[in-house]
Amino acid sequence: MFEGSIILWLLLAVITAFVAAKKNRSFIGWLIIGLIIPVIGLIMIIVLPEGKPLEKAEEKAEPTEASV
Repeated sequence: MFEGSIILWLLLAVITAFVAAKKNRSFIGWLIIGLIIPVIGLIMIIVLPEGKPLEKAEEKAEPTEASV
């Protein structure tokens, strides 16, 4: 019985992290939240809107004089 609850706890934490990653949120951050408060963390990430996509390094860089 105890082993089943640990597996469910870890499963909810991983599901929370994967849902967060699909919504452009931090996988590791939400994994930690899922480990601390699994059910509440999962509800929170489902309710939150999608995050902004991360900018790529090439898009961040300012144009050089040669490319202008």
